[in-house]
Amino acid sequence: FRSDRALAWARLHRLENSRKRVVLTYWSEGGGKANIGGDPDDFLDVPGTVVRLLARMRDRGYVVGEAPTDAEALATRMARSASNVGTWAPAELARRAAAGELTLIPEANYRQWYARVPIERRREIEAMWGPPPGNVMVYTNPAGERFIAIPGMTFGNVLVAPHPDWGYLQSSKALMSTGALPPHHQYLAFFLWL
Repeated sequence: FRSDRALAWARLHRLENSRKRVVLTYWSEGGGKANIGGDPDDFLDVPGTVVRLLARMRDRGYVVGEAPTDAEALATRMARSASNVGTWAPAELARRAAAGELTLIPEANYRQWYARVPIERRREIEAMWGPPPGNVMVYTNPAGERFIAIPGMTFGNVLVAPHPDWGYLQSSKALMSTGALPPHHQYLAFFLWL
């Protein structure tokens, strides 16, 4: 496996920047709009950094599409349409789905991915979060079909997305836990989807 990883890094290093796909994640904990970007304890200017980073990437040949140039406008967009949504706000998730602001992974697709996760890990996940798809960032459309929602913004070949919520504020069971939490279904789906 390490040799595969080394070969993949070598291929990536030689790939033209215009063909590379990049993911930038930012902090969005608690499922609310007030704490988007950087952990408040770190005093980071994440929107400003993303704006400058995308401009530098364009200069180096990356495809960044209509990259934002205004950090304040980006911060507003991050909060209103590209942040994690708490389980207590299904109407907000539905609004974003209707506006096309989310990537929606059908439950059946996720279940196929999930079936390949080792059984021990699945038991841990289900003991904390229930059977797939769980309820964190799960959107149910009017026809009753369930989807795992992935928020984010795409600029050319660059996805700028909130890191999945750790889940502590999504469930009282998680909040009361004393050990490390297993990933919830949306957390796992995000990385399997990438």
